[in-house]
Amino acid sequence: MTTANWVRLPLPIPPFKMTYEEFLAWAGDDVYAEWVDGTVEFTHLAIDAETLEVTMSVSKTHSILVSFLTAVLQLWAESMQVGELFAAPYQMKTGPELPGREPDVMFVAAANLNRTHEKYLEGPADAVFEIVSEESVTRDKLWKLAEYERGGVEEYWIIDPLKGEILLYRLGEDGKYAQAEADSSGILTSKVMPGVWFDSNWFWQPKLPAAATVLRKWGVL
Repeated sequence: MTTANWVRLPLPIPPFKMTYEEFLAWAGDDVYAEWVDGTVEFTHLAIDAETLEVTMSVSKTHSILVSFLTAVLQLWAESMQVGELFAAPYQMKTGPELPGREPDVMFVAAANLNRTHEKYLEGPADAVFEIVSEESVTRDKLWKLAEYERGGVEEYWIIDPLKGEILLYRLGEDGKYAQAEADSSGILTSKVMPGVWFDSNWFWQPKLPAAATVLRKWGVL
């Protein structure tokens, strides 16, 4: 089952290359798309060949996971006053030669909020979360992994419901990612989000824990 938000995109879809500034001006707030090498790449996209109606659709699992992460991290960030949380389709452009991506969820520390603009983040977020779907496996696990490393994203969290795994990559002093290991209980701890950790078992239970329960475990409530 999927949940869908229907929109009619400006058609025809641009066949030409555009600058990132042109892309930002063209894409509306409800358009889920990324800018790669001057071209538009849509995410969560389906087009009816007859009506040209376009739907941006994500799975129930994807929607629930994004909502969970947004809820707990937003409350944590507000309570701790350490930064702000952003979600797709807000853009992140980590460098002049790198694509403009729309991470599912990202955290920007207070010291780096000067990087934020109305439509995009100019520079890396401190932590990025991507939820893997069938159409995004290669994009999330290969392309974005390399781009976020090169662009300086300190922590890259990949939550993969297809494989039932959570991967955490941390940027080392050499500018390269190293995969963090979970402890014996399956817990992965952030180094850029003070007090934040996730039990990988939470994500594969029939029901995710309540936000208040997580915040109490983190010592926020």
